Amino acid sequence: DVDQWLQAFAFSSLSGAVDTYFAGSQHNARFYLRPEDQRLLFFPHDLDYFGDSSLSVVSNNDLSRLLQNPLYQRTYYQQLWYIIDQAYNTGYLGPWCDQLGGLLPAQDWSGNCQFVDARSEYVLHSSSESIFQVFPSEDFVITTKGGADMAVTSADLVLEGRAWVDVHAIWLEGGTDPLPLTWLDASTWQIRLSLSPGDNNLHLVAYSLAGAEVGSDSLRVTYTP
Repeated sequence: DVDQWLQAFAFSSLSGAVDTYFAGSQHNARFYLRPEDQRLLFFPHDLDYFGDSSLSVVSNNDLSRLLQNPLYQRTYYQQLWYIIDQAYNTGYLGPWCDQLGGLLPAQDWSGNCQFVDARSEYVLHSSSESIFQVFPSEDFVITTKGGADMAVTSADLVLEGRAWVDVHAIWLEGGTDPLPLTWLDASTWQIRLSLSPGDNNLHLVAYSLAGAEVGSDSLRVTYTP
């Protein structure tokens, strides 16, 4: 299950643990063959031996081979971004460090939070493999016909555009489900829409894995049968 492996690799990378399968050791991993579809799952194990915050963002040979596929590369970096944005930051973990530090003062919970800050900064910006180095920030945009309004004679419309790694789903405003989405490469998306005769005012909204709106773009398409 490639998506599950990429998620597990992202978790391992952010942990900073060095005596692990992710970091190149041939142990400290658990594998489970899911009976219903015979897909193999990967679970990081024994994440208790840390190096420094500058552990390679991609330090596993198997992961490196997976990332040669641009769609897998997008998924991996999206998972890194999602975990940092949602939980691997001191805005979220700081209160936990404070509470646990009060309960267990002999443990260096303040240092743990400082490590989180340093590791997340390295994965976001400082490494040559960091999120913003591999995926420079860009807006969510429609690129078909330069994003300009258009007139068509077919009810079937294919739109393409660009999106940063935070975009996980695209909705048509007012729709009840996300649009079927194809990634042509790590940053180029494609969707298909059915038009009604006359003017179709299309407002596309992009959402992250967490369900937050992260971008939008609009155009008017006039369909004449």
